[in-house]
Amino acid sequence: MEMKDIIFPIREELEGTKRVLKETLASEVALVSEMAQYIVALKGKFLRPILVLLSTKVCGNVPDEAMRAAAGLELIHVATLIHDDVVDESEMRRGELSVHSIWSSRASILMGDYLLSHAFSLFVGIRSQLILDILARATVRLSSGEIHQIQQSEGLETAEEIYFKVIADKTASLFAAGCEMGPILAEGDTHLRRTMAEFGENLGLAFQITDDILDFEGTEKETGKPSGSDLRGKHLTLPLIRALETASQSEARKIKALIEKEIDTRGWEHVRSFIRTHGGLEYAASKAKEYAQRAAALVKGLDDSPAKSALMNLVSLSVHRRR
Repeated sequence: MEMKDIIFPIREELEGTKRVLKETLASEVALVSEMAQYIVALKGKFLRPILVLLSTKVCGNVPDEAMRAAAGLELIHVATLIHDDVVDESEMRRGELSVHSIWSSRASILMGDYLLSHAFSLFVGIRSQLILDILARATVRLSSGEIHQIQQSEGLETAEEIYFKVIADKTASLFAAGCEMGPILAEGDTHLRRTMAEFGENLGLAFQITDDILDFEGTEKETGKPSGSDLRGKHLTLPLIRALETASQSEARKIKALIEKEIDTRGWEHVRSFIRTHGGLEYAASKAKEYAQRAAALVKGLDDSPAKSALMNLVSLSVHRRR
């Protein structure tokens, strides 16, 4: 199953969303226009807009407002990536130079703010208090997750509950928000709001854990970023956290001491070997599968449709992908 098969039921609506993005980012300011064109050209997964559109279509018709919401959610996501790259000093994003690597960090931060302001403008234009309430809760969670991750990195915290709290707020929040918007935008059965929100939450967790696995076992060509970028940023993710918990205290202390320094190629390979030896990757994969199964169970009871099949296939892809 490939992404082109998943988006087939919403291919027209997705093209409409891309048109909204293009129109929204048009600017007479040369620098803004130049940066916006570069950002749009970066090949992202477009998952959040896809979730908005599929969650709307599985509940009914897809109005123009759904395309505005899908575009707005993608702008929020991209803005946070730009800010993340500045904070983490990441040089690559989606296989290309990050925005701040081409332009200054100052310009990049302001561009992120520019995207956020346009995102909120799109959502206000939908004229739905319910949608705005969902968005407000999601962005509060998203910001909290970003700050909590900095705290986790600085303290090299290894508690699983902290890791899951961070990825729930940092990643799953927008997945859940996009899915919860669907029943509202479709003007369908509003009791599905909670089901779709829980679906998005569990899918987001499965997706992020898989991302963290790929940071250790994927290649730069597959993931679009250097292997070990999370570790070099001192972000402790589930495969490493599990390995540290399983290893002896003395071995765990040595690994943490290594991480506190600048990781070179030899150190990176040593950490990867440590994770494999102590079953970190297998444990993380089992957790990703667990959340994916929860997500699948939540949409299983929906009426059969191409959109429902696409959501089920997206769940499978979230844990079996290589990029």
